[in-house]
Amino acid sequence: MISLNSNIKGKKGFFGQIQNSLKNYGFFLCGAWEYDRGKFDAILWREKGETIYLRIPFHVINGELDKSDAYIQFRTPYIIKHVVNLGLDRNENSLLSATGLNQFQNHSIKMVKSIIKIIGASMAKC
Repeated sequence: MISLNSNIKGKKGFFGQIQNSLKNYGFFLCGAWEYDRGKFDAILWREKGETIYLRIPFHVINGELDKSDAYIQFRTPYIIKHVVNLGLDRNENSLLSATGLNQFQNHSIKMVKSIIKIIGASMAKC
């Protein structure tokens, strides 16, 4: 996991408006949500059984998450890698690959921070 310092942390808005805005950037509501918190995910990279997500967690300040008028506040976004094991792994470097996000280069992290900055700026309009 790579935590990202960004201007989106602490931003507030209505769940329905934010969800509609984030869809334009490829985000979707993560399936593991609760009435008082959730996460928006966007797929940054996918190959075979590996997926790298940009995840923006949030908590509900007022209301319940299944309502569009729930008022939410963002927490610190991060990048996470999800690996689906598709069979036996015969590569001795697989542990490093699974835990290190080693294919994720610095320029990619800069690109992600730029995306979050744009999203944060558009949040002021919600």
